[in-house]
Amino acid sequence: MGVVAAVSIGCKVNQYELQALKRHYAGRPGRWALLLTCCVTGEAERKSRKALRRLLQRHPNATVVVAGCLVTLRPDMFKQERVVAVDNAAKAELLSRIRIVPNFEGRSRALLKVCDGCPSSCSYCIVCRVRGRLRSRKVDDILAEAESIAAAGFKEVVLVGVNLAAYGRDAHSSLADLLLRLSKERLFPRIRLSSLEPHFVDDALLEAIGECDSVCTHFHLPLQSGSDAVLSHMRRPYTAADFMRLVERLRKIRSKPAITTDIIVGYPTETDADFEKTLSLVEDVGFSRVHIFPYSARPNTPAAQLTPLPSRLVKERFNALKRVADAAAAAYRRGLLGLYESFIPEKSGLGMLERYVRARFLGTKPSGFERVVVVDVSDGEGVVSVAAQSAKSLHHRSYSSYALLNRRMGGEE
Repeated sequence: MGVVAAVSIGCKVNQYELQALKRHYAGRPGRWALLLTCCVTGEAERKSRKALRRLLQRHPNATVVVAGCLVTLRPDMFKQERVVAVDNAAKAELLSRIRIVPNFEGRSRALLKVCDGCPSSCSYCIVCRVRGRLRSRKVDDILAEAESIAAAGFKEVVLVGVNLAAYGRDAHSSLADLLLRLSKERLFPRIRLSSLEPHFVDDALLEAIGECDSVCTHFHLPLQSGSDAVLSHMRRPYTAADFMRLVERLRKIRSKPAITTDIIVGYPTETDADFEKTLSLVEDVGFSRVHIFPYSARPNTPAAQLTPLPSRLVKERFNALKRVADAAAAAYRRGLLGLYESFIPEKSGLGMLERYVRARFLGTKPSGFERVVVVDVSDGEGVVSVAAQSAKSLHHRSYSSYALLNRRMGGEE
């Protein structure tokens, strides 16, 4: 009886909503398998369909509840036996009646959804169509849920929304106001902002970030392209210079901020010169992580009417950008040596730093939030090593020093 499986494809908003649906169906008679779908790319669609097939095969006695964006985009796809399809409109109505109880199994940080929908209309994106207009939650409701999350023992909360930086613009409020209220309550050592569309980051938000010490020094700013021409074709209302100025302002507010991003390669109008501008901007910014997406035509979007680039060319550009992005990320990690940070352990045996870098704790792993210092950045897998601040005088680069420090801290080589 109850929920026998739960799968989320796609964004953190889906991950949050899955927890609410699990609570709802756990109290209903019968056996339920839950799937939150995504359609932001063709690959996300493929993963959603594959997940549905697996759930039907592995749980022959369960009813599979399929919800989310792909159901909204392609409702006819889910008219089959043992499948209950819930589009985004029906899901929103259902979620409005569910009281969220923090239960993010296996996670060291909790998600808190503050808004849904998107006011933008990017030429390549299907999200505004399937998620609808911007809808912001009331501040008091958010704060009440935040208190429940803190009471459950979470030391980090991640604020999520389809367009997080636009929060409140439909309700005479703002993300800046929300951050100031949330920070004032001092519920969490760390408040993480999931993703901020650059053109919605205003002076008030930057000032709030500067005032709120609990806001993580990690900012995900989707760039999409380093070419002004391509950005214009994408209907992204900023230039490469605008983006760079935003990064520079964040660096004045916070020391060594981790700047992560999303970039689309192979947009139909992208020329070789456009792509070179993207490579140059990635080098200039020095991103700590880049999520690269080959362009994927979405139905009924303006960009889908354009002639696509050859798949071979798109793959070449993907690989070229990955090389540059990996080098930038490695350089960023090297710059963290000796830096004081905060560390929250995860079940994997590793943990996450405030700057969204995975870390290995030398010595007996702490059970909760810990102040640390970065002592080794030589791991080729993108993982740095940290120790308690009591070991702050021991900054090492080589493996032999790593092993020596580990023995001193009581760990295993």
